[in-house]
Formats: sequence, structure tokens, C-alpha cells
Amino acid sequence: MTRSFGARATAAAAALASCSEALTLRPEAELELPLRLEDGHVPLFVRWEKYLGQDLSGVNFVQIGGNCGTNLPECAVGGDPIWEYATRFGWDGIVLEPVPQIFSKLSENYRPYPSVKPVQALVSNHSGVGRILDRAETSHEISLSRKKGVEVPTYTLQTLWKEVFGEDKKKVDVLVVDAEGNEPKILSGTFPEPKPKLVLFEIANLQAADLESIDANLKKEGYVLLENLRHQDEIGLTMAPQDALYGLRTDQSLPLALKDGHVPLFVKWEEYLKSMDGVNFVQIGGNCGTNLPECAVGGDPIWEYATRFGWDGIVLEPVPQIFSKLSENYRPYPSVKPVQALVSNHSGVGRILDRAETSHEISLSRKKGVEVPTYTLKTLWKEVFGADKKKVDVLVVDAEGNEPKILSGAFPEPKPQLVLFEISNLQQEELDSIDENLRREGYVLLKKLKHNDPIGLTMPPQDALYGLLAVSA
Repeated sequence: MTRSFGARATAAAAALASCSEALTLRPEAELELPLRLEDGHVPLFVRWEKYLGQDLSGVNFVQIGGNCGTNLPECAVGGDPIWEYATRFGWDGIVLEPVPQIFSKLSENYRPYPSVKPVQALVSNHSGVGRILDRAETSHEISLSRKKGVEVPTYTLQTLWKEVFGEDKKKVDVLVVDAEGNEPKILSGTFPEPKPKLVLFEIANLQAADLESIDANLKKEGYVLLENLRHQDEIGLTMAPQDALYGLRTDQSLPLALKDGHVPLFVKWEEYLKSMDGVNFVQIGGNCGTNLPECAVGGDPIWEYATRFGWDGIVLEPVPQIFSKLSENYRPYPSVKPVQALVSNHSGVGRILDRAETSHEISLSRKKGVEVPTYTLKTLWKEVFGADKKKVDVLVVDAEGNEPKILSGAFPEPKPQLVLFEISNLQQEELDSIDENLRREGYVLLKKLKHNDPIGLTMPPQDALYGLLAVSA
């Protein structure tokens, strides 16, 4: 009994030690972002936290062409994009390497990290068996009819997902491909489900035609190019970008993809704002609020951005029946507040014509029309939205002819960084007056914009975009 208990205790201790070695928590400093590398490790050329967020746990990945698996120069001349993250954050994935002697080193290096499975295989445009040259670090696929070389199991992306890793996952976050010239065969076909959120592949040795073919296929599969990346070692920094990173398009992917029937965007705010997050805006003349033709003939400059990025702002519309539709359309987006009001060169009460989509201000002495609360820019900021903000990023004015009354006076603080207003129906004298005032207030004309619907493109520019000098510099 004593011997049996002692043997079991020894075995249990050994198992516990082995488990402990594999599951030991990394020192907190090793998990701090951006990652600090050990001496001799190659500088990182991709920072996954930039694309996956600060929580890097629970990431699933597939790496095709892992070499021997570390982030040391002998395994990764320009740096391994997976090793530092997978080994520190316990990423779950597979690393494929077809060359036998390199695969042996790969397996040994990943042995302490059981969440990563090395796989000796090739990925191509066919499944079954493939043949590779077996020379040092090369793994070029060659014809099966060649006598030289090594036969290895071969997958397409779809069979790799189905038979090895991917199809059983709710998500695949990262696919990395560094396949010694096989990139076109791997990335030019149909992608498996779940599609990887991010695709990183080597482009340094691809011909232009191959790269264009991959780009066309990735876009067809729903991806958008995020960045061309340079290796950050001394030699890599002197060369053209060596890797391309694509992301699966989402509602927040830029440039924005629009739903069928939505009007093409005539202003791309990402060209003028540093970030799409935390944006504050004021829109004067929001109509019924969507980017559909029935609400915005030439396109609404706010809707697509405010509803996708959670912009915080107010949308003013004075016409009662249109305001009702505006309120309904923005109901699912609580960060946007519809306001039934007019903006002019006076505060208190104003009167508008109430005809279809028009909201022309008329004299209070007129009997016809609808009375609505009225603000100047200053009282709008003070009483409704703006004065309590550290910044206002965007002011949009489409006010049925009231633009001169709105934009010819003193601007409130904080001044909007960008001012977009309709110019198509303004007289030259009015436009000159607004321009003079905006320049006096510290703005500069950035661009005159055409609406990008078929009719708008045939006309002179319909909107003017000004930027606060501190922003445009």
C-alpha cells in the first residue's frame, strides 16, 4: 500500500509539474501592451491589439508557413507575427510547416504551449498529396511528377478548416500565410466559414498580377485592405512593404459599404477626422434622417457614420410631419437626439412654411405657417448641445435658404472643427458673406463637394466643407 501510494504520489506530482509548466501564468509585465520583447527577438511588424482590441485572450488562429516557430532571426528573418502573442496569451491555433527538419524544430519550440498544434502539411489549391522541395528553409510546391522532393499531406483552406482546425470554431480571428510563393493558390479561392477576421500574407515576392488577383478575390470574399506592413528589423525598414493585412468588412470598415438603395456618400469623414469614435456633431436640417432617397436626395452626410459609430449629437428638423419620421428613424440610436426646432439669426420663436419637405423661414407676421422654437448657433450650444462638450467635431447645415442667417454671425465655443453646408441654392453674394465670416472665425475652405448620386455628379458642387485652421494645419 505504501509503495503504491508513493508511486501514485510521484506520478501525480510529475503530472502536476508538467501541467503547471504548460499553464503557468505569464508575469504581468509580459502581457502589457505594447509587448516588450526579449533581447535578440525580432521587432514586431504587426501589433494585433490594434485590430483585435486590448483583450487578446480567446484568440483562434491559423498560420500557414510557420518555419521553426520562434520570433528569433534563425526562424523568422523579418519576424514571426504569431509567436509572441500565441505564447503569452494562450492563443488556440495551428501552425503548418511542410519541410520535415524545420517541422521537427517547430514542434519542439511549441511543445511548452499545448494550445498551439504544429501540423506538417502544405496548403494549396488542391487537397490530398503535394510535393515540395526540401532545401534548407524553402518549401516550394513542385509537380508530383518530379522525382525529387518530399510528399506531404495537402489541404485547401476549405479542407483545412473541415479536417484540421476552424470549422468547429465559432470564430477564427487570424489567418497568416507565408507560403514561399503558394499565396496565390491559397488565397484565390472561396474562403471557408467561419471566415478569418484578419488575413495577413507575404507580398514581397509576388508578381503584380498575382497580387491583383488575390486582392480581387479577397474583396469578393468581403475583405478590405487595412495596411501594407514593413518588417521592423533594420533590413526590412529599408525595403518596400513585405506583408499585406486585410480585414473582414464590418459595418464600421472604412470606406463604408452601403446597403442597397442608400445614396452614395459625398463626404468621407475619415479623411478629415482622426478617429470615428467619440465624435460629437450638430446637424441642422436633418429631414427624416436616413441615407435613403426619400429622406436625402443627394445623400445624408451624418446618418451612416452616426448610426454605425455611436456618434453623439443632435439633429434638428422643424417640419412636424418630417420630424416625426426623423424621431422614429433615430429611435434605435439613443446617442442621437432629434430636436424639432429652427436655427436662424434670432432666438425664441420662428415661423416656417409647412409644405412637404420645405422648411423656409417666413415672417412671424404671416398668418400661414407653423411656429417652432428657434435658436442661434450660440443659444443652441448653450441651451441644447455644445457648451457642455470639450469639443464639437462636425456642424452640418442644410437649412432651406437659412444658411446665411445661421453662418454669418459669431460662432459659439467650442467651435466645430468641421463645418459642412449646402451652397447649391445660395446667391454668390450670400456665399461670399458666409465665406468672409467663416474665415474671420478661423476657418479655411477645405473642399467643394458634389453629391455622388447620378444627378448630383452632373451638377456643380452642392456643399462646401470648411475646417478650423488648427485642424486643417
